[in-house]
Amino acid sequence: RSCYQQELNTKKNPEGIQGRMIFKFKIAGSGRVSSSEIISDEISSDDVRNCIKNILDGIEFPKPGGGKTVEVNQPMNFYPKRIQ
Repeated sequence: RSCYQQELNTKKNPEGIQGRMIFKFKIAGSGRVSSSEIISDEISSDDVRNCIKNILDGIEFPKPGGGKTVEVNQPMNFYPKRIQ
């Protein structure tokens, strides 16, 4: 959320940076992300994509059972919050 919020704070038209992103990543037996990629992206900001991917690559998850690798496809929706 912080990556997206940083981008919203610098844009005059936040409606232009909204949409869905789908991340594909693997969690190794250690719980660390071993690989990640964005497989679908409606947001046109390289800054948002790069920031989120960098954070995802640094996340440590609980160790998967049996030390196996787990593949995850995670959609995320980003829309500016309208405060009235």
